[in-house]
Order: sequence, then C-alpha cells, then structure tokens
Amino acid sequence: MAGVLLILAAAIFSADRFGVLDYRCLLLSEVRNLRGLQAKDRVLYRGVGIGYVEGMRPAGGAALKFSLRLRVKCSAFRQIPLDAAVRIEPQGTNDPYLVNILPGREPPPEDYPGKVKVLKEATAEDLLLRGLRDVLDGVTEVSRAKSTEAELERLRQENERLKRELEQLKEK
Repeated sequence: MAGVLLILAAAIFSADRFGVLDYRCLLLSEVRNLRGLQAKDRVLYRGVGIGYVEGMRPAGGAALKFSLRLRVKCSAFRQIPLDAAVRIEPQGTNDPYLVNILPGREPPPEDYPGKVKVLKEATAEDLLLRGLRDVLDGVTEVSRAKSTEAELERLRQENERLKRELEQLKEK
C-alpha cells in the first residue's frame, strides 16, 4: 500500500513538474474557416501563449462551421471574459496559424463555475466595432483629461484668490 501511494505521489509530482496539469481548462468556439489551423497550434491571449488547440471537427447544422476545443492554463482562463472573441491568425509568413483570443469589454466573473467557456468568433463587424470603441474610449479619456486640466486651473486660481484674501486679513 505504501509503495502504491509513493508511486502515485511521484506521478502527481512529475505531472505537475512537467506541465501535464497546466492545461486543465477548456475554451469552446465555432469558426467558419480554419485557414490551415491544426491540432497543437498555439492559443494566445493579450499576446501571451496560454494554451494549444486540442482538436477541431465539423460542427453540426446547416451552416458550414467548425468546432474548436482549446486547452488553456486555468490562471489565464480566469482572466478571459465571457464576451471575448476568437480569431484565427497566421503566426508569420511561413509559420502555421494560431488562435488569438481578443479581450472582451466586461470583466470576467470571479465566481464563474466550472472550467469550460464558450466564446464566439470575431467577425469583421465585431473587429470594426472593437476598433471604434477603442477610438471612442481614447477620445473620452482625452476629454476627461482636458476637463480635469480645466478644473485644476480653476482650483489654482481659487487658491491664489484665497491666499490674497488671507494676506489682506493678516494686514488688518
């Protein structure tokens, strides 16, 4: 019995050390075009490799789509929002393709149950809307900065006025 426990402990230690247990979370998605994507190709989130393509198969239904199974690290899985999108992209000129997970707008739920999330494919319209939202966010930030700058200048002038009044009161 002690030998079995020792072997089991050694197996768990080895699996953890060599990363076998790293990719325990699963992302599912349906895409229209695989573009040469293959099993074991990389999965990126915010430019960092978080997993690999476990498998793909034709999806059921009238539309020609493919189901993707992506194995990812659970630490990254917890950071991926439910409104994130999947896009298949080339790694380089002659390199294979990869799956890029585009971040969503909503923060990920902290108490999300389970280790499986279903993500949608990023369409051209989604990418355009994401770009427009990023531009609008930038304009909003600039507007906030300008209004904050104006408020700061108003406060400086008010501070100077109060200093002058305090000096006048001290002289009396």
